[in-house]
Amino acid sequence: MKEYIYKRKSVRNYKKERVKELDVIESFLSEIVPLDASIQTKIKIVEKDQIHTILPFKTLNCIEITSEKTIQGRMNAGFMGAQLELYLYSLGLGACWMGMASSKEENYCISLCFGYPNTSSYREVLQFKRKEWSDFSDQLDENLKPAYYAPSSMNSQPWYFTHETNKVHLWYIPKSGMFHSLKCTPDKNNQIDLGICLAYLYVSHKNMKISKEKNKKHLNYLYICTIQFKEEEK
Repeated sequence: MKEYIYKRKSVRNYKKERVKELDVIESFLSEIVPLDASIQTKIKIVEKDQIHTILPFKTLNCIEITSEKTIQGRMNAGFMGAQLELYLYSLGLGACWMGMASSKEENYCISLCFGYPNTSSYREVLQFKRKEWSDFSDQLDENLKPAYYAPSSMNSQPWYFTHETNKVHLWYIPKSGMFHSLKCTPDKNNQIDLGICLAYLYVSHKNMKISKEKNKKHLNYLYICTIQFKEEEK
């Protein structure tokens, strides 16, 4: 699935057809790996009228993700949902994260619309609009390339990576403005974004290790986690 990281694009306009591959997609749900197995995160295919949004998503097919209403819960939702998103592209479908949506489910977290796209669901690498690498990481690192192309709410890319010997630290970039500071936690959508970012790395580096270190501080960013790649992947 990792090849779709470099050519997927968000699709908002679909053919008025129900997806025929629903059974295959349902089977794939059991193969999705959680970021934290202790967190109750559930993914299910639902009817479009179960997801409410003011945005003009033209689709008959939706996926609803519920999870704990915590940072780790939302990161888990993003991590698991991103694996499914890439799988949908591998089936020739298109998809889009629905950040401005809601559901009657108590622990609703995020949803995706998906289906047969009216236009291409792929793009060239040069068509991606992303930050300069220097705003993404403290050094060039081929291992981080999948995260560089990860989607995020409003294309905010709220992450930064630093290197320390054989470890890479993931940091959250706080929003600027008078109501934001380093004491603020990531907003709900950015918490999901961080999980998506980690999932794109995981899909490309299945043997990578994710851990949490104590007392990690940075002048400008909030610490999220630490990543270690296998030697053969460097």
